[in-house]
Amino acid sequence: MIRGIRFDSDFESADFGEIDELFRAAGLGSRDPKQYREACRQSYACVLARDGDLIVGLGRLLSDGYIASAVFDMAVHPDYQRRGIGRRIMELLHEAVPRSTHLLFAVPGVEGFYRKMGYHDCKTGMIRPSDPEKAARAGYID
Repeated sequence: MIRGIRFDSDFESADFGEIDELFRAAGLGSRDPKQYREACRQSYACVLARDGDLIVGLGRLLSDGYIASAVFDMAVHPDYQRRGIGRRIMELLHEAVPRSTHLLFAVPGVEGFYRKMGYHDCKTGMIRPSDPEKAARAGYID
Protein backbone atom coordinates (compact mmCIF):
# COMPACT_ATOMS: atom_id res chain seq x y z
CA MET A 1 0.00 0.00 0.00
CA ILE A 2 1.18 3.47 -0.83
CA ARG A 3 0.39 5.92 1.92
CA GLY A 4 -2.75 7.90 1.17
CA ILE A 5 -3.19 6.50 -2.35
CA ARG A 6 -6.19 4.37 -3.26
CA PHE A 7 -6.31 2.24 -6.41
CA ASP A 8 -9.59 1.35 -8.10
CA SER A 9 -11.24 0.73 -11.45
CA ASP A 10 -14.16 3.12 -11.04
CA PHE A 11 -13.95 5.03 -14.31
CA GLU A 12 -17.72 5.50 -14.45
CA SER A 13 -17.61 8.08 -11.66
CA ALA A 14 -14.34 9.67 -12.82
CA ASP A 15 -14.12 13.27 -13.99
CA PHE A 16 -12.68 12.91 -17.49
CA GLY A 17 -11.83 16.60 -17.65
CA GLU A 18 -9.59 15.93 -14.64
CA ILE A 19 -8.08 12.93 -16.45
CA ASP A 20 -7.32 15.16 -19.44
CA GLU A 21 -5.54 17.57 -17.08
CA LEU A 22 -3.51 14.65 -15.70
CA PHE A 23 -2.39 13.68 -19.21
CA ARG A 24 -1.34 17.25 -19.93
CA ALA A 25 0.56 17.57 -16.64
CA ALA A 26 2.34 14.27 -17.33
CA GLY A 27 3.38 15.46 -20.79
CA LEU A 28 1.18 12.98 -22.66
CA GLY A 29 -0.89 15.49 -24.59
CA SER A 30 -4.65 15.78 -24.42
CA ARG A 31 -7.55 13.34 -24.51
CA ASP A 32 -11.08 14.27 -25.49
CA PRO A 33 -13.05 13.49 -22.30
CA LYS A 34 -16.06 11.98 -24.10
CA GLN A 35 -13.93 9.78 -26.37
CA TYR A 36 -11.64 8.76 -23.52
CA ARG A 37 -14.58 7.69 -21.33
CA GLU A 38 -15.65 5.36 -24.14
CA ALA A 39 -12.07 4.11 -24.59
CA CYS A 40 -12.01 3.18 -20.90
CA ARG A 41 -15.35 1.38 -21.19
CA GLN A 42 -13.95 -0.67 -24.08
CA SER A 43 -10.71 -1.54 -22.24
CA TYR A 44 -10.06 -4.93 -20.65
CA ALA A 45 -8.80 -3.32 -17.43
CA CYS A 46 -8.40 0.22 -16.15
CA VAL A 47 -6.72 1.39 -12.96
CA LEU A 48 -7.02 4.78 -11.30
CA ALA A 49 -4.78 6.04 -8.51
CA ARG A 50 -6.45 8.58 -6.22
CA ASP A 51 -5.29 10.84 -3.45
CA GLY A 52 -8.62 11.52 -1.81
CA ASP A 53 -10.84 12.57 -4.70
CA LEU A 54 -7.92 13.72 -6.87
CA ILE A 55 -6.92 11.40 -9.72
CA VAL A 56 -3.10 11.26 -9.63
CA GLY A 57 -2.42 8.30 -11.92
CA LEU A 58 -3.99 5.86 -14.33
CA GLY A 59 -3.35 3.11 -16.82
CA ARG A 60 -5.45 0.91 -19.03
CA LEU A 61 -5.06 -2.45 -20.71
CA LEU A 62 -6.42 -3.86 -23.94
CA SER A 63 -6.39 -7.65 -24.15
CA ASP A 64 -7.89 -10.78 -25.61
CA GLY A 65 -7.73 -12.16 -22.07
CA TYR A 66 -5.20 -14.90 -22.78
CA ILE A 67 -2.43 -14.33 -25.29
CA ALA A 68 -1.80 -10.66 -25.98
CA SER A 69 -2.28 -7.47 -23.99
CA ALA A 70 -1.27 -3.87 -24.53
CA VAL A 71 -0.78 -1.21 -21.87
CA PHE A 72 -1.93 2.26 -22.85
CA ASP A 73 -2.04 5.68 -21.29
CA MET A 74 0.16 5.06 -18.25
CA ALA A 75 0.29 8.41 -16.51
CA VAL A 76 1.24 9.64 -13.06
CA HIS A 77 1.07 13.31 -12.15
CA PRO A 78 4.60 14.75 -11.85
CA ASP A 79 3.94 15.75 -8.20
CA TYR A 80 3.30 12.07 -7.40
CA GLN A 81 6.02 10.38 -9.43
CA ARG A 82 8.76 8.28 -7.83
CA ARG A 83 6.47 7.07 -5.04
CA GLY A 84 5.65 3.65 -6.47
CA ILE A 85 2.29 4.67 -7.92
CA GLY A 86 3.20 3.87 -11.52
CA ARG A 87 4.72 0.55 -10.46
CA ARG A 88 1.53 -0.39 -8.59
CA ILE A 89 -0.70 0.57 -11.52
CA MET A 90 1.42 -1.64 -13.79
CA GLU A 91 1.28 -4.52 -11.30
CA LEU A 92 -2.51 -4.32 -11.16
CA LEU A 93 -2.73 -4.25 -14.96
CA HIS A 94 -0.40 -7.27 -15.22
CA GLU A 95 -2.47 -9.14 -12.63
CA ALA A 96 -5.56 -8.73 -14.84
CA VAL A 97 -3.99 -11.11 -17.42
CA PRO A 98 -0.94 -12.65 -15.74
CA ARG A 99 0.03 -15.16 -18.45
CA SER A 100 -0.40 -12.80 -21.37
CA THR A 101 2.43 -11.19 -23.32
CA HIS A 102 2.20 -7.48 -22.56
CA LEU A 103 3.38 -4.77 -24.91
CA LEU A 104 3.38 -1.00 -24.68
CA PHE A 105 4.56 2.23 -26.23
CA ALA A 106 6.67 4.32 -23.87
CA VAL A 107 7.11 8.06 -23.99
CA PRO A 108 10.72 8.63 -25.07
CA GLY A 109 12.94 8.88 -22.00
CA VAL A 110 11.02 6.63 -19.61
CA GLU A 111 11.98 3.26 -21.05
CA GLY A 112 14.09 2.49 -17.96
CA PHE A 113 10.98 2.41 -15.77
CA TYR A 114 9.41 -0.24 -17.98
CA ARG A 115 12.61 -2.28 -18.16
CA LYS A 116 12.49 -2.49 -14.35
CA MET A 117 8.97 -3.90 -14.76
CA GLY A 118 10.28 -6.71 -16.99
CA TYR A 119 9.77 -5.13 -20.42
CA HIS A 120 12.36 -5.51 -23.18
CA ASP A 121 13.07 -3.57 -26.36
CA CYS A 122 11.25 -5.24 -29.24
CA LYS A 123 13.30 -5.70 -32.39
CA THR A 124 10.35 -6.34 -34.68
CA GLY A 125 7.76 -3.93 -33.34
CA MET A 126 6.07 -1.64 -35.81
CA ILE A 127 3.39 1.03 -35.63
CA ARG A 128 0.97 2.54 -38.12
CA PRO A 129 0.16 5.85 -36.44
CA SER A 130 -3.03 7.74 -37.21
CA ASP A 131 -0.90 10.92 -37.48
CA PRO A 132 2.65 10.02 -38.64
CA GLU A 133 3.92 13.61 -38.44
CA LYS A 134 2.74 13.96 -34.84
CA ALA A 135 4.27 10.56 -33.94
CA ALA A 136 7.57 11.64 -35.45
CA ARG A 137 7.56 14.97 -33.56
CA ALA A 138 6.89 13.07 -30.31
CA GLY A 139 9.84 10.76 -30.97
CA TYR A 140 7.86 7.53 -31.46
CA ILE A 141 8.97 6.98 -35.05
CA ASP A 142 11.83 8.10 -37.29
